[in-house]
Amino acid sequence: IRMPFIDGIQLSKIIRREYPKTKIAFISGYDEFSYAKEAIELDVVSYLSKPITEKEVLSFLMKLKSKLDEEFQTLFNQERLDRMYQSNLPALIENQFNSLLHLSTITDSDLNRFKVFNIDLSIGKFLLGIIEIDHDAEFSKIEQLRIFLLNVLKEKFSDCLDMHYFNTGYGLVFIINNQEIDMEEVESCLYEIVLTKKEFSDIKIKIGVSDIFDDFKSFTKYINQAKKALSYSNYLNMGTVIYYKDIASKKSMHLQL
Repeated sequence: IRMPFIDGIQLSKIIRREYPKTKIAFISGYDEFSYAKEAIELDVVSYLSKPITEKEVLSFLMKLKSKLDEEFQTLFNQERLDRMYQSNLPALIENQFNSLLHLSTITDSDLNRFKVFNIDLSIGKFLLGIIEIDHDAEFSKIEQLRIFLLNVLKEKFSDCLDMHYFNTGYGLVFIINNQEIDMEEVESCLYEIVLTKKEFSDIKIKIGVSDIFDDFKSFTKYINQAKKALSYSNYLNMGTVIYYKDIASKKSMHLQL
């Protein structure tokens, strides 16, 4: 406890600040309560009072070794790390998809990152959609509806088409990825989602759907198609599910009238 130039309590504070993982123990002839109290606040692993025997020191060191081994296993146990990775996988995938929104050009290197998650975006055909939820609704109800829609998307598309989805600031984005995409099947699934949503919530939603495309490096172009479908929906009175392919003909017809 007491040393020249700096005492044990001060030294412990410096060690705790500079090297927080270091284990500290006191061996001291001072057993005053104030010292013990400060030691506890510094998370000191043991406070041993002099005189002390070799047996007591060895016993303390064995307990410290067990504590260190337990901490090491907790931090570096592969099975635990795997469980943590799996539990965080949806968030990691969502972050990777969201990163594409900030890219002006998408490269093969960008797509290869998804292979870490067993997602191969270099094959098949794609269809992209955005589910927009009415922002005027109560925030907690919007979030409940968002989770509900995620679960409904999984359920409706799980048997027929591969799907990826992620949240953005402007809506819930879903990406259908398959060797062939049957639009009748897609339209049927989306129609069921709209009907199921009506049973759960009266909050309004709109779904903008892009054209089918076969090169995922064109992601930016097709997410903009889905956005445009949503933006034209009120102007052209096109209902809840709006397909980009219908915009041109509807817009043209509306202008002629």
